[in-house]
Amino acid sequence: KEEGKRKKEEGRGKKEEGGRKREEGRRRKEEGRRKKEEGKRKKVDF
Repeated sequence: KEEGKRKKEEGRGKKEEGGRKREEGRRRKEEGRRKKEEGKRKKVDF
């Protein structure tokens, strides 16, 4: 019984970690897109 509870807790921790990683990836993607847009704008300015 105790072991099952521990496994459940560990699983939950892994799930949260995965969600965090997914969020970081999304943020990184957004930043990349923003940088690309800024680069295009700079080219237009010059």
